[in-house]
Amino acid sequence: MFQVAMELFVTLIVFFSTYVGQFVANKYLERRKEAASVNRLRNASELKRIEWQLGEVFGPLRAKLLCNKAAFSALVRSHTKGVMKADSARAFLDAVMQTPALSNPDDDESTAPALDDLNPQQRDYVLWVRHVFQPANRTVLDILTYKANAFDRRIPP
Repeated sequence: MFQVAMELFVTLIVFFSTYVGQFVANKYLERRKEAASVNRLRNASELKRIEWQLGEVFGPLRAKLLCNKAAFSALVRSHTKGVMKADSARAFLDAVMQTPALSNPDDDESTAPALDDLNPQQRDYVLWVRHVFQPANRTVLDILTYKANAFDRRIPP
């Protein structure tokens, strides 16, 4: 009788310990699944944010800056016989900036020199800055101002 009771007791202990082990393992797996689900949602949210940043902020900024670069290259090429060398832009700007009032061509019209008093390079420079570069720069400023929340977090590598 004692031996039967002992076998029954051992069987119950093995059963109970197996049940507890299974319960703990299931809880652990459940927590891992919840953590994976949260990470998946977090990654999806980050991906949506990066897509938004690219579509609404960085893409338009890059496009505007590339347009400004191309426009400036076209302006310089038009005054350097179609040749765009590394020092062409510097030589063009040196020739344009001979008039001190041109250092800020977007100033008030009353302080800027008359276009008739400028040489062709200076006149083209003033017109391009007023009608090509500054509107694009204002658009860039608007993007940076109104979409500033794109810079709230560190940009992923």
